[in-house]
Amino acid sequence: MSHCIVVARLPFISVERATTGHRYSIKTVLYQDDDIEHDANLTIYTETGPPPEGGVFDLEATFANNGGSDTNLASDFRALQLLGSGSPSSPDYMATCPDLVAPLFNVLGTVGFLDDDSFTLAGNSYIAGPQPFTVKVVIDRSNKRWDKVKPPQPGSLVAITGKLLGREDDDTGLFMINLRNITYIPSALRSSPTKSLATAKGGGSKTWSQSQRESKSKRPRSEDDDDKGQGTSASPSKRSTKAATSAPKPT
Repeated sequence: MSHCIVVARLPFISVERATTGHRYSIKTVLYQDDDIEHDANLTIYTETGPPPEGGVFDLEATFANNGGSDTNLASDFRALQLLGSGSPSSPDYMATCPDLVAPLFNVLGTVGFLDDDSFTLAGNSYIAGPQPFTVKVVIDRSNKRWDKVKPPQPGSLVAITGKLLGREDDDTGLFMINLRNITYIPSALRSSPTKSLATAKGGGSKTWSQSQRESKSKRPRSEDDDDKGQGTSASPSKRSTKAATSAPKPT
């Protein structure tokens, strides 16, 4: 139960057709602030032909890196949005594109090493098979939101979002993510992902809509409710009287 997804703006520096399947291998970079870039290999799955070389795209991709020099990403053509105007082969194309920005990471993983200001998250992404990832989440203590928060316990499952800060070293080391949001996954859901929270708590938890329905069913009826239920229809006694007077007399 893990994933590592990046929402990124990437330049497609080179595009090559893979030897098998509808796959294209693309050289790109993950941008960091201060004009620092980190090389990455992106695999695109598409049946509509290759994406244009030299184009700049907004996309969502699966991420895998465990601290080594190879950074692997995977996406498909439905997640691509070509930016700028004109053809990427035009010399004026880059001038029409928005600036590159640091990608947003969405990570669900298991907590490993930690200290007062950071912790690691690890798991496996699917890129032509399971590939491990480990990222380092940095807690910005200058931010009042995080100045007293404690790192999650080792072995716990958490989900975080945050922007790329960089790497521990320029070309290697873990990718570092600036913590923006964190969600703690209950242990009951970890052992049985398909079990609802209400079931995990013994059925004691009710949804908002269930509470509303029960509240309405317990509300005492008023005279207005009786009037609404009768509407404009004649009462049963009046209907039976009318039926009796309108029946033909026996001869």
